[in-house]
Amino acid sequence: MEGVFVAVSEPGLNIEPDAWVKLKRGTAYGSAFPAQVRVRKLGAWPPAEKPCWQHGVSWTSKKDFEQALTQEQAALLLKSVCPLY
Repeated sequence: MEGVFVAVSEPGLNIEPDAWVKLKRGTAYGSAFPAQVRVRKLGAWPPAEKPCWQHGVSWTSKKDFEQALTQEQAALLLKSVCPLY
């Protein structure tokens, strides 16, 4: 997991048209995620390995977890990725 990010722009469509580009028969045809926002990372902490944060989210499958967090989960994840929090 990579730290904390804050938005530095308004959301928009295809701000970075080549981000997450899908391929169709070897030809790029647009981003898989066209709704985008520019972000800035807060702090310079190294990425946290999965064992440090996996207990702080609600898993829906072996590789996917709920994108919405409770305040308690958010605080736990902050402690996992931001050692001084």
